[in-house]
Amino acid sequence: GTKQVALMGCIIVVYDEATMPVPTGIIIPIVPHNKFCRICYEGLLRGRQVDIKLRSNQLMSTDSYRMTKMASGLLRASLQALNKLPFSISECSRHVSTCLPPKEVDVLIAGGGIMGLATAYFLAKRINPSRICIIERDNQYERAATPLSVGSVRQQFSVPENIMLSKFGFDFLTNCHRHLKVEGDDDPNIQFQRGSYVYLVSERGEQLLRDNHRIQCSMGASVKLLSPKELSDTFPWMSTDGIALASLGMDNEGHFDPYSFLHCMKKKVLSMSVRYINAEVTNVIRNGNEITGAEVKLNENSCQESVHCQYLVNACGPWASQLALMAGVGSEKDGPMSVPLPVKPAKRYVYVFDCPTGPSCTPAITVDLSGTYFRRECSGNFICGRSPDADQEPEIDNLDCDFDYFYNTLWELLSRRVPAFEAVKIVGGWGGFYDYNTLDQNAIIGAHPVLKNFYFINGFSGHGIQQSPAAGRAIRFTNV
Repeated sequence: GTKQVALMGCIIVVYDEATMPVPTGIIIPIVPHNKFCRICYEGLLRGRQVDIKLRSNQLMSTDSYRMTKMASGLLRASLQALNKLPFSISECSRHVSTCLPPKEVDVLIAGGGIMGLATAYFLAKRINPSRICIIERDNQYERAATPLSVGSVRQQFSVPENIMLSKFGFDFLTNCHRHLKVEGDDDPNIQFQRGSYVYLVSERGEQLLRDNHRIQCSMGASVKLLSPKELSDTFPWMSTDGIALASLGMDNEGHFDPYSFLHCMKKKVLSMSVRYINAEVTNVIRNGNEITGAEVKLNENSCQESVHCQYLVNACGPWASQLALMAGVGSEKDGPMSVPLPVKPAKRYVYVFDCPTGPSCTPAITVDLSGTYFRRECSGNFICGRSPDADQEPEIDNLDCDFDYFYNTLWELLSRRVPAFEAVKIVGGWGGFYDYNTLDQNAIIGAHPVLKNFYFINGFSGHGIQQSPAAGRAIRFTNV
């Protein structure tokens, strides 16, 4: 059955079944007998008041339980019961995500999406993992950019740094079974599928594509240019009308499941003893030109708590400029602190459609002249999308998917390129956010020129998930 053990303000509950859903909070796998336990680590570390989150149909009916006093007899009984359990506290603590923020850490990471997790993963290889803390307000990732992306990786960029970032990302993604392996668990599986990106251009874009091709080849990318005839021979289902040249990735490209990657990365980071708190950063604490900490709030009804840190990493994705402004970035009239972080959320739609007569196999992503992209999924359906024109930018107050945009704009563009797409049926779709760099759509990685212990890992503009391993590693090799 279920055991209850009280120890120094700490409750441990051992479950005989492993079928309960695993929350992002404080669930810990016990390898012997495949059991699970739930532990509030803060009570053990501090002997202080703690909040214990339990489902109402389990041991307790309330969401929180306050422990203030324990008689010596209860403590002795607790110790005796603890010694009989098939695991140790030190063994459990490696898998703990605590529910209360620590008072002080070395590195505080604001944002627990793929950028924050990748940063923690690589930093934990250099510094004490328990001195790293991630603060994430959306621990179910309902509005996060990562799981709502299309999950692809490519080498075909026009900037050498982007090529290097994604080449490292490809190597990491294809070796997740090694990098993200958690002892005692099955090998991570992010459902990676190798494939090629195909870029199509008209005469107007031909010279730019050739220039990009030279840059890509100089960086070791394997990319081939195709004439319209070669393109037609390779993909006979595609119309070449209006196409002057195409670029085909020959290696180091593909697509994967973004949610699986996010889940595997988080699970690995927690197993390394990195702290993960479901809370929101409400203010940044400064002492002159130094960040000394942040104020965080667990929920609407809780008080703010201060977390002191030596370094603060901005991994807030589309909302990064809000945290930057809390630190004073962009708040002054002149000088470096007058320049805001040029990152904002940009909403993008992804549509899922069925086309029984469509091509049975497509590249990882085909990008048409208009910027419209599509690919065939393993399910047999297709996905597609397109960045809208400036005057068509959607509102960012919700994640609703505008299906009229598909019918009025994308459908015609798709059917011009793939005649079979004249007969399709929409079966789903979703909206997601880019962390859009309004300056040049490229990443911002590194320390602020004035607030030198305030680090940015922002503005990837749709390339974030594929570049996250390299970006997180880059933070590791800074002064953090």
